[in-house]
Amino acid sequence: MKKKTYFVLMALLLLFTFNACSSDSSEEVLSEKEEPEVPPEKYENDVVNPDYVPIDWKKTKLHEVDEENGRYSFDASSETKNLKPGSILTINADTVSYIVIVNKLKRDNGKISIEARKGDLCDIFANTEFTLSTGGQSAKNSSKNVILPQKISFLDIDGEWKEYNFMNSRTPSHLTGNLWKWDNDKLEGRVLYDHPKFRIYLEKSDFHIDIDLNMTLSFSGRTLQEVKDDIEKQYRSKALSIDANIEGRFETNQQLRLDAWHQYTYDNDERIKELSKYLPKIKVVFPVFGVPVEVSLNADVYRAVSFSANGEISAYMGFTDKASGTLGFQWNQSDDRLDPVKDFKNELSVTYPTMKGKGDMNGKVWLYPRIRVILYELLGPSFDIRPYMRTSIHGGFYEELLSSSKDFCAWDLSNYVGLDARAGLSLMFVGHEVKNISTGDMNVFDKCIYHSPYDIRYVSSTSKSVQKNVPNTVKFEVYDMDSIFNRSIPTILSQIVKFEGKGELSSKYGIANHGQVSVEWIPTSFKDTLYARLYNVDGKIMKEAKFYGDTQINVMTENASVEKTNVVCFGKLEDMDDFSEMEYGIKINENHIASHNINNLIYSVELSDLSEGAYNYCAYAKIGTEIYYGDIKTFVIEADNKEPTPGQVVDLGLSVKWAGWNIGANKPEDFGSYYAWGETGEKSVYEYKTYSYWKDLDESGDYILPDCKGGDCMNYAEFVNIGNNISGTNYDVAHVRWGGNWRMPTYDECAELKS
Repeated sequence: MKKKTYFVLMALLLLFTFNACSSDSSEEVLSEKEEPEVPPEKYENDVVNPDYVPIDWKKTKLHEVDEENGRYSFDASSETKNLKPGSILTINADTVSYIVIVNKLKRDNGKISIEARKGDLCDIFANTEFTLSTGGQSAKNSSKNVILPQKISFLDIDGEWKEYNFMNSRTPSHLTGNLWKWDNDKLEGRVLYDHPKFRIYLEKSDFHIDIDLNMTLSFSGRTLQEVKDDIEKQYRSKALSIDANIEGRFETNQQLRLDAWHQYTYDNDERIKELSKYLPKIKVVFPVFGVPVEVSLNADVYRAVSFSANGEISAYMGFTDKASGTLGFQWNQSDDRLDPVKDFKNELSVTYPTMKGKGDMNGKVWLYPRIRVILYELLGPSFDIRPYMRTSIHGGFYEELLSSSKDFCAWDLSNYVGLDARAGLSLMFVGHEVKNISTGDMNVFDKCIYHSPYDIRYVSSTSKSVQKNVPNTVKFEVYDMDSIFNRSIPTILSQIVKFEGKGELSSKYGIANHGQVSVEWIPTSFKDTLYARLYNVDGKIMKEAKFYGDTQINVMTENASVEKTNVVCFGKLEDMDDFSEMEYGIKINENHIASHNINNLIYSVELSDLSEGAYNYCAYAKIGTEIYYGDIKTFVIEADNKEPTPGQVVDLGLSVKWAGWNIGANKPEDFGSYYAWGETGEKSVYEYKTYSYWKDLDESGDYILPDCKGGDCMNYAEFVNIGNNISGTNYDVAHVRWGGNWRMPTYDECAELKS
């Protein structure tokens, strides 16, 4: 930069000279038309503004502090002789510190009075980067210029500042570890909100905030602002970047109760002033290139709630959360973007909830500290660590007259715990007085810790079997889900179970007591089923348990009667006197064939025109959804046809010789046996679900049949691909039945025969 020359009025120069030489009482002031001396080019490269004047306030007495009007007075010393209009200094009062820029200065009998305006860090520093750190892993790992505290003090409960050296503490701790905490005795039973329609209060509350501050300030080159409207020199940094975080651990134990009446919606976030005494203000002084930079950490306790309720509900829940990690942000003046930084690990434990009343409620409650960083009484970074509890309770019922199958009654409870975090930045301390930016809420985690109901299961009954017109008391158990330990436990709530099924019930509903609920049931048939169902608030079945007894039917498989290709299979049902409510028959291979005749407990199934081979079969009986089987037995159908002799092989002068008749036939006029593609045995039923190579099944294992309305039933994706030429393979019935060189003709061989 080219050095400029400035001229001033001679009279003004003479006046300054006279005052300097004639008396110790003088006033130095920059008139509105006077231009200050411009610093040389090196000012642009200096780290600390050359106009900064350091003063040791331990040795210099401060007489007047009028922050509002910018007036200050103090003793003169060897350090103050360089003070002049345009000088920058820090003023350390008893409780606060300021950065000021001198506008007017008066010296009078060893006392200096100044009129000044507030300055900021950008007036002092440029061309540098440093990290203010009270400790923590981030500072240890940093390659940046780390400045550790020179002095730490805290404001005790009596309003007195006391020095504090946590680094020499016997108990390893972060900066706030021994200062920011409270326990149950101070907050137990405290009402957080008291409203005509709801109340939220603490059953228990513990807090322990053990954190360190790390803040990196990066100042770019200096901008020379020559003369401003108020005739003050400033040398601000052109560009600034800030990287700030708090690092450590945060522990809280909170147990809250929320009572709500009638219909109401409420949202609120406000400071609890009287709780701030548990989080004393901490003041840290960092020596940065000879400049004392004072940073204060303030913490306030906030309460917040967001909920809606309809009905009369009383809900209680609690949790303990141990969070450790880092919360912060990065900001650059060049792009004015605030990037959040968060890295937390959490350990959770829960207090099982209770609930009573009726209605609906969705609620979220926070009790949390807001941590603010203040530099020279100007607000800087802020950090919110917001653990919360969230609950969702719904109760509903519906009953349609004369239609008991459609009514229901249900409760549903879900409890969540989580951690929200938020970091903000007010740029007042670097000269941006109205600039406030925030990351917004960052959800670190949101975990469902408890859900009720989760499941219902059959427990016991007075009779193990279901018998017509015989009373039976059946017991079920309702379970909740504890997601912390990933286990189901008997419900601690009075969950409502609906009983349904044929027969007479002692009660339509049951209320779980210590998880268990029972009903007396008189069935109308041994195949009746009792259902115990949990409904959701929309009237849909959420979970159900069934009891159909463990009645064991003794099914016996008798020997089969085989006559060539005709077979009669026999089954026997022992100790039964009523067959009207059951299905019985023979299972042969994979097919169930029902019988419709029974005499003296013995029934039969006739099978005809079976192809040669071995068949497995057994008797079965089906009651409701249960199927009982007898022992598996086997019968064999012998082949009654013979392989064609050489004289019965027909030579047509083609590429291959042809058999005189089909497989299963005894002469050319017979049709022979009937086989599905790729199968080598006959069967009684030919359809998709009996085909060996059909593979399209639903989730329960049942066959999904094709839609043939379009005229094409063949969707080959539904079949096992055995190839389109199976001649001579294990899928070839001729090759399998006759052996030797016999095989099915190929497509080309059939075409040759036809031509």
